[in-house]
Amino acid sequence: MIVRVSKSVVSTFIAWGVIPDEDIEIYEYSFELLISSVLSFLAIGLIAAITRTVSNTVLYVLGFVPLRLIAGGYHAKSHFKCFLILMLSYAALQSLVFFLQGAGATPALLLVSISVTLVMALAPCPDSNKPISDSEARRFFVLSRITVVIYAVIISVLSIFLTSKTIGLSLALGVFTASISLLASYIKNKFNTR
Repeated sequence: MIVRVSKSVVSTFIAWGVIPDEDIEIYEYSFELLISSVLSFLAIGLIAAITRTVSNTVLYVLGFVPLRLIAGGYHAKSHFKCFLILMLSYAALQSLVFFLQGAGATPALLLVSISVTLVMALAPCPDSNKPISDSEARRFFVLSRITVVIYAVIISVLSIFLTSKTIGLSLALGVFTASISLLASYIKNKFNTR
């Protein structure tokens, strides 16, 4: 469906003379990513509104998206699989926050410790569906480490000093999800090269 809509939008733009027809593949892929991202965030936003977990969701997204963009990670082979993985990760977030909210600072600190370890060991990790150049790899190497350390400090402070432990935990779960995606991509790359 996303591919069809993307092709339709691009065809319309070409007919209107907005974009040149020689770059059709680039525009179709770009619109696919845009539509897929919008649908994913709309679904998460709707679920967050229904479950009244908007603040936890925003923190999860703030922990996940920036680190995921610079550290790399697993890319599914289809938009539907990507959507499914995101929804399962988000459901896991909601469940963990619910079950761990009375556990103090330990869960958030443990999750961020694992995340720091994974990012320091593996980032950046390109995926076969999203390769990166050597210059991007050097830049992402430094940025991913700075970013995960900043997250670790913020999560530690929030988890230790705030009464509500769900704030630090939600942010930590976003960072943890990004680092698990990094690990999944690393494992996938390791087995695909053999």
